[in-house]
Amino acid sequence: PGPGLKWFVKTEQFSKPFPVVKPHLEAHRAWVAELREGGYPYPITSGYRVDSESRPGGGGLMILAAPDHESA
Repeated sequence: PGPGLKWFVKTEQFSKPFPVVKPHLEAHRAWVAELREGGYPYPITSGYRVDSESRPGGGGLMILAAPDHESA
């Protein structure tokens, strides 16, 4: 990721069915876009995890670089 940086992985599993979670995802996507566009100074990417039937909606995954756990 670069000198002095480490990779961190954040995973989340939805605790409610995807149709209940889906309306909240636009705000989440906007937050991630804001991070990527300048609010977070290191590499970051994210996306859906899949459920047990390989369908998007099982949760989320974020991979980011940071100098330490607190910064991540």
